[in-house]
Amino acid sequence: MKKFLFIFLIFPISYFSQTFDSVIQASKFIGKPFSDFESNLSLKSQRTTSKFGLERRVYKKEGIVYSTEEKQDNNVIDEISIAKIQDPQSHELWYGIVKTANEYPNFKFIKAVIAKNKKEISDKELTFNELIDYLRSDEDTAELSYFVDYTLNNLKYSFAVIDNSLFIVISVSK
Repeated sequence: MKKFLFIFLIFPISYFSQTFDSVIQASKFIGKPFSDFESNLSLKSQRTTSKFGLERRVYKKEGIVYSTEEKQDNNVIDEISIAKIQDPQSHELWYGIVKTANEYPNFKFIKAVIAKNKKEISDKELTFNELIDYLRSDEDTAELSYFVDYTLNNLKYSFAVIDNSLFIVISVSK
């Protein structure tokens, strides 16, 4: 969970409007140059950083933060993060996306985790249905953080809600 929270060096998502199809569209920029991402989405980098040659670019558009970064020194995007910060609809946006991903025949479910006040609630990994049942039974999900991970081909997809913010990370799976 800590790694998942750390990953979000935030960037906007409004272009993608938080639908399953838009997540699939975003994933097509993995392995592509930063310039392809920028020109196709009409974005300009708000901040560019580099750590020992690995570049990270952050963009903001319509209340969404996008972050693209290299994981290898190859001048292409290896990870895309999308964040919709403090949105009261984050829970429903998340559910719509993960429900579709869970039904999508080629998506392979990896795990689901839920935490309250940054402490894991379950000592075992949950199934998708167990996570949804728990969320539906809790009266106040505002204090909960939860995520599910999937793989498709060579990509890993992580979908989370933390502090009423939606986070999506698409990366090359290891």
